[in-house]
Amino acid sequence: MKKFVLQRETSQRDTDSYQIAYRDLLNEAQLDAVLHDRGPALVVAGAGTGKTRTLVYRVARLIEDGTPPESLLLLTFTRRAAREMLERSATILDERCISVKGGTFHCYCNQILHRYAGRLGYPSNFTLMDQADATDTIHHLRSNFIKNAGMKRFPQKQALQAIFSTAVNKQSTLYDIISGDYPQFLEHHDAIQEISDRYTR
Repeated sequence: MKKFVLQRETSQRDTDSYQIAYRDLLNEAQLDAVLHDRGPALVVAGAGTGKTRTLVYRVARLIEDGTPPESLLLLTFTRRAAREMLERSATILDERCISVKGGTFHCYCNQILHRYAGRLGYPSNFTLMDQADATDTIHHLRSNFIKNAGMKRFPQKQALQAIFSTAVNKQSTLYDIISGDYPQFLEHHDAIQEISDRYTR
């Protein structure tokens, strides 16, 4: 068996040469993350431990080391957190930091998809369905299907959405998801598959 030893990587960099006194402003774990410069770094930290502070100072340190600010991208999950990160990054060092880009993962990916929509075979003015749109669409398809087929005890729209989403996320068949997680709906597999096909179209 191969043995792995996890240890802290200490930076040999002299922090006195920077405009910002990183050593005075950050705790040891934050300083390690800010000065890390040997490939990717995974930082695991709980709430209130200074993750945003660490990211902001890391941006400043990278810029001080000559990284072009326009090549840096800060992404997070909420608009509020993204706005806070970018505002704090823009004011921590000098005017170069204003060029740092960022936002939410969803917004950034949406921009990328729109930019390259033509290469994917979509028009550039396509719209993305959010969860409410998806639920409404499934509800419409389900209602029409049940009315025409006269079905009873059929899964509700939320259950259908969960089944469809799980199948996509797990790259599995609807049959496998229904039989494993929703066996009470197995008798309706063909109907669920038909609604899924219509929903996809």
